[in-house]
Amino acid sequence: MNRGSIDVLALGRICVDKFLVLDRFPAEDTKVEVVDTMLESGGNSSTAACCVNRLGGKAAFIGRVGDDEGGRYCLNRLKEYGVDVEHVRIIPGGATPMSHILVSQETGTRTLLSQKNPLPPIKLKEADHHLIHEAAVILLDPGCTHLAPELAQIHQRGAIVYDCEIRQDGLDAMMVLADYFVPSADFLLAGKQSGPKSKLISQIYSLDRKVAGRLIVTAGADGAYYMHEGILYQVAPPNLPIIDTTGAGDNFHGAFAYALSRGYTIHKAVKLSVATATLSCREFGSKAAQVELDWAEQVVETLKSQRIS
Repeated sequence: MNRGSIDVLALGRICVDKFLVLDRFPAEDTKVEVVDTMLESGGNSSTAACCVNRLGGKAAFIGRVGDDEGGRYCLNRLKEYGVDVEHVRIIPGGATPMSHILVSQETGTRTLLSQKNPLPPIKLKEADHHLIHEAAVILLDPGCTHLAPELAQIHQRGAIVYDCEIRQDGLDAMMVLADYFVPSADFLLAGKQSGPKSKLISQIYSLDRKVAGRLIVTAGADGAYYMHEGILYQVAPPNLPIIDTTGAGDNFHGAFAYALSRGYTIHKAVKLSVATATLSCREFGSKAAQVELDWAEQVVETLKSQRIS
C-alpha cells in the first residue's frame, strides 16, 4: 500500500474517562471502598490514534469536543501523543462527554458507564476531504456510522477499517463500505459477554456472508478471529498479567490500522493487534501501557494463527 504523509486518519469518539479502581466489583446495594481514581482521555478512535503514534506511525483525528475543561484536557492528551488534532471541532457551549469506569483489582476487568454524547454528530467539511484522500488507512468507530454514504462518495484511496460496537441505523451501509469490518464477539453474541464457542463461530460465518470486505472479530481473552480466503483463523493472546482491560479493543483497532498502513499481511496484522491489545492491559487506563513497535513485535513472534476450519 502506498503511504501518504498520514498513516491513519481516525474519526469518531473522544471523551473524558474517570477511573474508579475497586478491590472488587460491588454487589447491588452494598458499599465498596474506592482504592484509587484517575483521569484519562478516552473514546474508541481517539485512543486508537494514540496507539498508532506510539507504534511509530502518524495519526490524525477528526471528532468533536466541548469548549470546556474536559475538551481542553482531551485535546492536550492527544497532542502529548503527537496526534494531529487540527480538524477536531470545538463546539461553543458544548459539554465534552464523560465516562465512569469501574476497574476490579480482583479480576482486571472493567465496567464502563458511558454518557450519551450531548454534542452534535460529526459532519465532514471540505477541509477534511484532503485528509481522507491522503491517509493510507481510515479508521471509523460507531460515532461515524452515519457517514458511510458520504464517505462512499468522496473516499478514493485508503483502506477503511470500521470498529463495530453496537447495532444502529446505517450499519448495513457500513458493512458494504468497510474494507475491514471489525466487531467484537459481544456484538455477535447479541450483547452477551460469553457464549459457546460453536455459536460464536456460527455467527462469524453468518456475518461474513453479509460484509463486503474482510471480517475480523475481537474476542477478549480468546484473542481474535478472522476470515481469509474462506478460512477462519484464530490468534490466541499471549499469557501476560492483566491489570485493566479498558482500551484493549481500541488499541487492537489502532494496531490493526497501523499494520495495514505498513503493508502487513492479514495474518501478521492480526497478530500485532492481539499483541498490542494484550500489552495495553498491563496498567490502569487505556494509554499508560501502550507500547512501541519493537516490544509488540517481540510478542508477535510468540503468537500463532490457528486454522479453525
